Amino acid sequence: MLSSRNIFSNTHGGSLHVKASHKDRIVVFLPMFHSFIFSIGVIMPLYLGASSVVIKSLKPFANIFKQVLLKRVTIFLGIPDVYNALVKAELPWYFMWFNAVRIFVSGAAALQPKTLET
Repeated sequence: MLSSRNIFSNTHGGSLHVKASHKDRIVVFLPMFHSFIFSIGVIMPLYLGASSVVIKSLKPFANIFKQVLLKRVTIFLGIPDVYNALVKAELPWYFMWFNAVRIFVSGAAALQPKTLET
C-alpha cells in the first residue's frame, strides 16, 4: 500500500528529475491506477499546475501521435511495450519536425538496449 507521503515523494522526485514545470503538457494513456502513471501522469501535473492530455484508448495507435502533435505534449510517458511499438511504427515525416516532446519517460520495467538505441 502506498501512503500519501510516498505518492508525494514520487511526484516531487519525478518533477525534479525531468525538470517539469507548469508549462509542461503530459500525455496520459496508460491505466491511471498504476503507481507510475498515478504519481507522474496524474498527480504531478496537479502539483505543478501543468496540463494533462488524457487519451482514452491506445487504439488506434495513430491517435496517440495525433494527440501528441495537436496538444503540443512536452512529456511522453510510456511503458516498454509502447516504446517497442513506436520503434516499429512508421512515424509521419512531420512528426519529427513538429512535435514538442522534450522528454520521453519509461516506467514499469526496464527498456531493452535495442529500443533505446533506435
